[in-house]
Amino acid sequence: MKLIPFTDFPLDERDALLAALRRLAIPASDVCVSRVEPPADQEGLGLPTMVLVSAPGWWHAYEGGDWLPRLEQDLSALARGAPSSPAELRA
Repeated sequence: MKLIPFTDFPLDERDALLAALRRLAIPASDVCVSRVEPPADQEGLGLPTMVLVSAPGWWHAYEGGDWLPRLEQDLSALARGAPSSPAELRA
């Protein structure tokens, strides 16, 4: 498996995530994002690429190319103060 830090994500993905965090008033420094890619050889055949996201008291793994809208939806619910919301996520 290969771990890819957020700083090595494509620029459009980084910009889109940072814009989503601004819309939600969540400081980027409170969110950790990385990607795990399977090996390119036969061992990794059929394994998904996962985006891993964590914040104080919360984490989630997203599979597939549509991870960003799903992440924004999840963070939006947390930022609104859903019952499982960590207080640290609120601006």
